[in-house]
Amino acid sequence: MKKKILIGVAIVMGLMAMACGVGYHCYKHRWTNGLYRWYCSHQDSKQVASVKPADDLLNYCKRMDLDTECYITVDFTLPSSERRLTVRRYRDGKVLFSSLCAHGDGSAPYRSTDSEAHFSNRVGSKSSCVGRFMLTEVGKARRGFQVIKLEGLDATNSNAAMRGIYIHSSGKVTRNPQGRLIPVGNKTSEGCFVVSAGAFQRLKQLLQHHPRMLLYAYNQA
Repeated sequence: MKKKILIGVAIVMGLMAMACGVGYHCYKHRWTNGLYRWYCSHQDSKQVASVKPADDLLNYCKRMDLDTECYITVDFTLPSSERRLTVRRYRDGKVLFSSLCAHGDGSAPYRSTDSEAHFSNRVGSKSSCVGRFMLTEVGKARRGFQVIKLEGLDATNSNAAMRGIYIHSSGKVTRNPQGRLIPVGNKTSEGCFVVSAGAFQRLKQLLQHHPRMLLYAYNQA
């Protein structure tokens, strides 16, 4: 009886090892694997967020105990050559300041271009994601540069903290000529909201006076 049990366990373990091997092979060769491409396409198709009225964002902030004085929007319907990150005041809608903002480079099988962003919440996608975020604190990224940390508040950005999605600055954005698209690639952005150096300093100062501020990124008008 014990021998039969041991044989059964060995068979099950062997099947599990084979399944793991197949799974690893699919992952290793994911850029040519049709099933992986379908999975990515299916997951990323959920990456849609529409523009919301300021009143809707304010009511959400009140429910979630977020800052109710200022908020940030990132309008990904605009090209990266325009100032698509904007900081506004709730009470009168006044624009406090704005900045260029790079989108994520993306990764195989779906990469972004200078003119078109690919959106994804998948770990390893290196793509921008949309939805509501909370600014939590100023810290440092693994590579040592200063960042503003974010917490994703929606299903479309639930992996933001795990992916290391931050707000930070880059010389590529600071020096980008007026009216020119920000070039993607060479780790310009791996999903982070990358802004000019001046805008980053102003955001840090703003966060000191307005903790738990909301950032809302959308890609549909």
